[in-house]
Order: sequence, then structure tokens, then C-alpha cells
Amino acid sequence: MSNTRLPRCAARTRNGMLVLAPLALLVALGLALSACGVSATTAQPGTTAASTQSISLTPIPSATAGVALTVAPVRGAVTISLDKTHYRAGELALVTVTNGLAQNISTTDHKSGCSIVALEQQVNGSWQPVEPCRLQTPTLMVELAKASVTEVKIGIPNTPATYRVTLSYTGGNGETGGPSGIVHSAEFTMS
Repeated sequence: MSNTRLPRCAARTRNGMLVLAPLALLVALGLALSACGVSATTAQPGTTAASTQSISLTPIPSATAGVALTVAPVRGAVTISLDKTHYRAGELALVTVTNGLAQNISTTDHKSGCSIVALEQQVNGSWQPVEPCRLQTPTLMVELAKASVTEVKIGIPNTPATYRVTLSYTGGNGETGGPSGIVHSAEFTMS
């Protein structure tokens, strides 16, 4: 062992290699979160669900040529919308989840593409989940703030079929309770 002074955040392993544990943890956490593809835009503190119409959002291309769609929370509802009604194999779908409720809601990650939404395929009249998360990490609770818009990107499988996107949520912070539910996007196709 040498007498080299280490920064406070550093430690030495038994074989003398330098380990920057806190830095490595932050980098790993950042990579894990960016891999999920989740980003959120929320109303400013102090605004109400009724005032969310003024949220500035990036327009999302719609399935109608030349028409842009701007998504804002629907007062009193949790909704899911998609950027298209038809996708090609391997395309990414932009899923927009809006929480128009007057309180925060919670959901979990580790659904399709390791995101907060589940992609489902219609098979013989029933809906089956597809593209499950295969990360061997703990499932985390994800809070969606009241009057928020959250965008999630998920991959579309190579199987021509009818699909939909589903979000299951609970109200409150997990301790106080509140409304819970399951919402679905409009059905869409892949060919």
C-alpha cells in the first residue's frame, strides 16, 4: 500500500484498486433512469388542475398528416394517448400519460420496455402483456404529480397485430390512499 491520500469519496479494495463508490452509484442510477425513457412535465407549484391548459408542451405528431397534437391534462381524469394509430415493426411509440386529477398518483416501473406502461397485444379476444422488462433490478414506485404530463417511449414488436397501452395506478402517496384505476390507450395496429 502506498501513502497516497485519497479523496473522501474514495476507498481502496483489498487488491489496492481505487473505487469511487458514490460516483459509480450516481452514474449507474442515471443510466438506469435514462434507459427507461421517462420524462415528465408538470404544472408550476401553486397552480390548479383548472389552470393546466396553459402548460407549454412540445407538439406531438399525430396520425393525421400535417396536424400536430398538443396534450394537456384532462381535468379529473388520468388518460393515455399515442402519437400514431399505426406503427411499423421496430418503431418507437411515444406514449403520453396525463394526470388531470387533483392529487398525485403512483405506479410502478418494470412494465413494457422497463417503463411505467404495459404494452398489450390482442390474442384470441383477450389482451396479453408483451415486451416485459427483463432487468434484474427492484421494481420502483413512480409518482406522477397532479396536473402532469409524462412521456414514455416504448418499442413496438415485430408481430403484426392490434395493440394498446395500459397504465395501472393508485392515488395518494401509498400511505394516504386515494383513487386508483386502470386506463387504456386507443387500440392501434402494427404491420
